[in-house]
Amino acid sequence: MLPPTTDNAPLLPGRGGKPTVQCRRGKAGKPCLSGPDPPTIRAQLGLEVIPNRLPHYRRITHPCLVITFQDDLVVRPHLSRELAAAIPAATYTEIPGCGHYGYLERPHAVNEAVVGFLTGCGDVRSRNGVTAENGQ
Repeated sequence: MLPPTTDNAPLLPGRGGKPTVQCRRGKAGKPCLSGPDPPTIRAQLGLEVIPNRLPHYRRITHPCLVITFQDDLVVRPHLSRELAAAIPAATYTEIPGCGHYGYLERPHAVNEAVVGFLTGCGDVRSRNGVTAENGQ
């Protein structure tokens, strides 16, 4: 059962040790935490696990570039390697030194990988139909 409010939510420390966020029924003018939204939680609980799509990826016949970022905690590099291995004409590139937003953290490296792929001039090594800048 979901709690109706967050009346017992703890105060969060702010600058100078003063609380900056408090529960929903806090003093007027103070920022506060909102309570859980029951319809949203019900919708999240109704989500299904994504079925295995690898057999479908194996049917892709066009060249594809799979770019992953070495420190990505959302889409882990091993998952991108698995995707690239499943697509027969895939090229795999792992950009080192960046996380999930690698295209913002290292835009030149991403652009170089994309342009190299599109022009066929990418500096990549092949292994088992998967290519990677770092040899994986």
